[in-house]
Amino acid sequence: MNTAELTAYIDQLRADTKTGKLKWKKSNPTTFIFKSAGAQLSIQKIQQTRHVAVVGGGIRRETVENYVFQAFELPSGTLKLTINTTDKDAAAVTNPLKNLYEAITGTLDQEGLDFLKHVIEGA
Repeated sequence: MNTAELTAYIDQLRADTKTGKLKWKKSNPTTFIFKSAGAQLSIQKIQQTRHVAVVGGGIRRETVENYVFQAFELPSGTLKLTINTTDKDAAAVTNPLKNLYEAITGTLDQEGLDFLKHVIEGA
């Protein structure tokens, strides 16, 4: 996997999300989907709790966030790309995927606030 090229594509998705060029929809509380004429993209945040041994004895719980990104070709539904940041090969794109995820949630949160403002002003 060409990490530099993949990071550049993810960064472009983030930029296009922030400008409103890409409109994502919430599929469930942790998954977002974007559909176009020939593709469907999805990103999901997964929180995992793991137990870590502490120097001097004992165990500490630690929560880790990972991301799963998928690209499907439409209309066939053929899976073209899967990135899971729990895989060692994909760990380098964890931060770019986190930034994309945060751009998506921030954009949708703002759309919700704008809608609420519109409702209040129209009442």
